[in-house]
Amino acid sequence: MSPFRDVELLAAGADAVWVSRNFVDGWEYGVQTTSLNFAGDARAVARGVSPTGVARAWLGDGAGNVYVSDDVATATSPDQIRWQPASPNPGFPARPVIAISVDTIRPQTVWITFAGLHPDSLWTSDDAGAHWRNPHGGALPAREDAAQQPTHPATFIGVSPVAEVGAAYVSALVFDPSGKATATSYWIADGADDWWRL
Repeated sequence: MSPFRDVELLAAGADAVWVSRNFVDGWEYGVQTTSLNFAGDARAVARGVSPTGVARAWLGDGAGNVYVSDDVATATSPDQIRWQPASPNPGFPARPVIAISVDTIRPQTVWITFAGLHPDSLWTSDDAGAHWRNPHGGALPAREDAAQQPTHPATFIGVSPVAEVGAAYVSALVFDPSGKATATSYWIADGADDWWRL
């Protein structure tokens, strides 16, 4: 869902964004969507709140940059949407942003996943981005041998907060040498560094 238009669905991927504006007649293909007013390589968007409680849009790009816009409630045209880097940047990896998820019950809780299965592939904030932590401990998925699988790197594919139990559900794909993918799921309690495999 676009943070700026309730009737616009966005599906982001490598160098392209697909847009559906009526939920019925299919998707339009293009590098940019006018509702975002973002000239870069948008990969993930979400809607949450700022530290002051106003509506905030989140955007992650293909280079691992994370941006915010607090123009959600006031912009009447795309030209009024301004993006600024999420501040402070705690050292996000320079890899594509895979997903940004905001807790629907506690919208100042934000989870971000970056491409790859690395200790720095998951970040979270409990105060709408004012401070970040990287829960990298515990049982991360087994990483593949890069020499055997150079074209199929394992990666996180998403993160979903589970507010009712104070946790997040994280999914990953790991590929065997033939390219067959296996989904692996984990959960992590809010404020913890330990991962638990489902």
